[in-house]
Amino acid sequence: MTGVRYGGREHMVVAPHCTSVRLIDDAHAASGVLLGYLLSSDSFAVVYVGPVR
Repeated sequence: MTGVRYGGREHMVVAPHCTSVRLIDDAHAASGVLLGYLLSSDSFAVVYVGPVR
């Protein structure tokens, strides 16, 4: 899994899909965001990259 910082909070990327991604925060709240919007956000940062299977 990959962890990212977005919107001032840390999230796990749980479901990348075409041009969007599904994120889950530490309170287990799910959200979806367009990939281009996520990557261009000033608050975006990769904080953890897990092993590739």
